[in-house]
Amino acid sequence: MPAQTPSAKSQLSLGNRKGVLATFTAIDNADTWATGLSKVEAVFIQNSVSGITAGATYSSGTVTFALSGSLASCQVLAIGL
Repeated sequence: MPAQTPSAKSQLSLGNRKGVLATFTAIDNADTWATGLSKVEAVFIQNSVSGITAGATYSSGTVTFALSGSLASCQVLAIGL
């Protein structure tokens, strides 16, 4: 489970929630991302690669990616507290 660091990151204010939009050079199955949020409530992965199933699990402020293959130049949005 290698920890991934985004190549670009934006902090978002979403009313009573926060968001972090991150761009990654590449992520793979079981990679993790420490979002900086205290609690992640939702994760959205922009998947531009055909045939790759993308998902994630999250605990506290850490996201663990569940992918059927590698994703390059992808964006991930985490929403939470």
